[in-house]
Amino acid sequence: MGDAATLEWLRRVDATTQWTTSVCSGSLLLAAAGIDLALTLAGQVAGKRVAQKIQLVVEYDPSPPYDAGSPARAPVELVDELRAAELVVMP
Repeated sequence: MGDAATLEWLRRVDATTQWTTSVCSGSLLLAAAGIDLALTLAGQVAGKRVAQKIQLVVEYDPSPPYDAGSPARAPVELVDELRAAELVVMP
């Protein structure tokens, strides 16, 4: 997580790809998108109804305790602090 060269490479590659995914230890960098990516992919491949069935079977009903999941909703000072540490890259 602290390897600046790897993180910069991921940022560059992500900007030019339709999907940015990973397996094994690399998934730690992309963990937040894990189940959402899987459901989106299932929806595109097998249809919305199948993706909804999968979501229901695994009882995936996220309700995060904080509304700070994007720079647009997080407190400004928190976003500024993380941008200064190069941990938030979204505008």
